[in-house]
Amino acid sequence: GSLLLTCCLLQSAWAQACPFMVSEVYAARQAPGATGRPTAGWEAVKLPDSWVLRWPDYSGTVWYRIVLPDPCGVTPQGREPVAMIVKSINMAGEIYLNDTLLWRDESLQEPLPRSWNMPRYFILPDAALGPTGNAIWIRVVGRAVVTPGLGMVMTGPAAQMLAYHEKVWWSHRTVYVINLVASLCIAGLFTGIWLLYRKQSVHGWFALLNFAWVVFFYNVVATDPWPFGDTVGVARSNTIAFTAFCTFYCIFSYQLRGQNLQRWQQRGLAALTLGGALLVALVPEKQLAFTIRMAWTLHMGVFGLACIAPLFHAWHNRSRENVFYSLVGLSFVFIALHDTHNFYHPTPDALLLTPYANLSTMIIIAGVLGSRIAASMRRTERFNVELTAAVEQACRELETTMGKEHQLAL
Repeated sequence: GSLLLTCCLLQSAWAQACPFMVSEVYAARQAPGATGRPTAGWEAVKLPDSWVLRWPDYSGTVWYRIVLPDPCGVTPQGREPVAMIVKSINMAGEIYLNDTLLWRDESLQEPLPRSWNMPRYFILPDAALGPTGNAIWIRVVGRAVVTPGLGMVMTGPAAQMLAYHEKVWWSHRTVYVINLVASLCIAGLFTGIWLLYRKQSVHGWFALLNFAWVVFFYNVVATDPWPFGDTVGVARSNTIAFTAFCTFYCIFSYQLRGQNLQRWQQRGLAALTLGGALLVALVPEKQLAFTIRMAWTLHMGVFGLACIAPLFHAWHNRSRENVFYSLVGLSFVFIALHDTHNFYHPTPDALLLTPYANLSTMIIIAGVLGSRIAASMRRTERFNVELTAAVEQACRELETTMGKEHQLAL
């Protein structure tokens, strides 16, 4: 019993000695034409790291050297092995433990695989570990337009890392796949409804915004740039899909409340979105990052105004439905601010709320539109019943009148 207790205490002490977070990280650009690791130019960085903040407009290869603390070296006999999680590599790369290759993307040149939202889990082999002086080497290849760099890297006991990886996999992959499937189903359903009832354009706009959301969100789960030939093509299409989503949402949110944008508003919104899409599609890559930021900023403003507008409508007409729409709009503004902050200032356990909020909101809105369709069908059914009864009553009255006239004629 004392031996077992001693083993458990040693195991716990070793797990605490090998820290969960790495703290000593360095980065250096690979010289053009070079193939090996850089020998100079190393700079201390903090993860997650985006190298355009340090080397603006740089597209190419950057090496990261992550120094492992000595307690994460060779695992004592009978102890749990060391594992590592790499949350993201933007855009493609390869990973070494000292001089041992652990993993490599299919390609390190365009078209680049998309590892920017792919958490990876590795058990560090004892054969590649030394007693001291161990390091993880990560080579990252990226384009400046997509803010390339390296995400969080964590080390620790294998079981603990595996449990954390499953949690990260859910929040980075699974929830987005569920979101895509649900949005695609909703888009297909309301496309069919709009084709049957074309006078109800609100159904068509709801289908369009869901299709745009699917195209935009596909970027999160895609593992290659298909159907585009490179990373820049994906960045262009993703931005255009986002601007289209914001525009479609603005139009839909007004029609959902039984309102319409004024003609000058419609023309201005169309000009903003189409003009922005043309610029994003055609500008050279050197000016693309600035153009994308402008398109995102302007259309986030459109989205924000569309979310706030129900507040003014609810102020003048405080029906239950209008209050609901205003609360939904306010929640969208809060979630957009929350996720924007967490995206640009990430923490190890930062949670993005957008996929959860979008899924629940789209299902609720689909229910609202479905209840309207059901109510319309019930009204039509009641009208048909009342019309049939009125026709039957008229026929009986006509029959009675004609019978009396016939008797008088006799």
